[in-house]
Amino acid sequence: MKSTQKFLAIWFVIMGFAACESGEDAGTGNISGIVSAAREQSPVADAEVTIGSQSTNSAADGSFEISNVPTGLTPIRAEASGFVPYSGNVQIQKGQNNHNISLEKPSIYERDPFTIYVPPRIEEVRGVLLFLTGGGGDGRPWIRGDITDSFEASAARQLIIEFIEIYSLAFMGNDAAHYADFFPHQTLLSALEDFAVASDHPELAHAPLLPIGYSVGGRFAVNLAFLHPERTIGVYSYKGVIYNLSDQDWESIRKIPVFLHMGEFDTEVGSTIPIPEQFAPNREEGALWAAGIEKGVGHEFEPPMEFITTWMEGLIISRIPDVMTPGTIPVLNVIAEESGWLGDLNTFEIKPYAEFQGDPASTSWLPNEETSQGWRSIFQ
Repeated sequence: MKSTQKFLAIWFVIMGFAACESGEDAGTGNISGIVSAAREQSPVADAEVTIGSQSTNSAADGSFEISNVPTGLTPIRAEASGFVPYSGNVQIQKGQNNHNISLEKPSIYERDPFTIYVPPRIEEVRGVLLFLTGGGGDGRPWIRGDITDSFEASAARQLIIEFIEIYSLAFMGNDAAHYADFFPHQTLLSALEDFAVASDHPELAHAPLLPIGYSVGGRFAVNLAFLHPERTIGVYSYKGVIYNLSDQDWESIRKIPVFLHMGEFDTEVGSTIPIPEQFAPNREEGALWAAGIEKGVGHEFEPPMEFITTWMEGLIISRIPDVMTPGTIPVLNVIAEESGWLGDLNTFEIKPYAEFQGDPASTSWLPNEETSQGWRSIFQ
């Protein structure tokens, strides 16, 4: 009996020693994995990985390993310069465990007075939707997602976010202080160059622009488009303060789809179609322009975002080329006037271009039937 007890005691000592030699005991396990960048799928070196109370840094190939981690559900964190911190939980079992970590780049970038959102899963930014606020306003909460105005505003922003994710666009907004700059257009373009570096999306520096402007932002949006027609997908002015313009390259500007949205009771910027000296003559010459006076509304900011995104969708599909050359402004496709629809500004009759019999000078040009129907339902 004593010999048996002595044998068992020796056996337990040997097994305990073996467990110590292997670097684990009955209540621990080892964990290893790879830290990589989510978008590029490339390894991230020198990321600090923390599991429970233990930390290590990833190697040049992104690999990490931590031993003797207590078994059970354990918090895991990872941080690396230029990435959003990662946190989660991992179930540690006795023996070897594997857990790979995917780090996201930040989605929001700031450069006063601008903020830009780049959806994290976008491989290539194909354009920038610019939200240009009215005088005294701040459009940056629309970019960050911290809108406090109303449920309707939050829902409108969500519609925009879904839209830009589908079409691989960035979303950029400004504070009204921007308009005090001596060269506000150059300030905006310079900010895009900075965002291109910060976000690791160099194509942002030359990306096509799709500005939407409200009130004084509407004027800025139209001026920006007219100054840079080669880079403008289209422009939507919502109750914008727009004056008659002269000395413009009208031939180039006519190729830009423009929408001028006014309010019937708008006493701040007027309730008639702006730039009358240019609108009708240029429509007669084939300008891809549209206008509408919304009944029963003043200068309040309540844009019909579903209609606006439908209008923008038609332009994006038609204008942005399939292949864009890095380091250059993409050559936007020109939309043939004949491919669209026309809406009579007086009768609100809508027809495909080929079927319309009226005066083109008193019509709105619209990219497709769906947009035409939306135009009629809002402005009739």
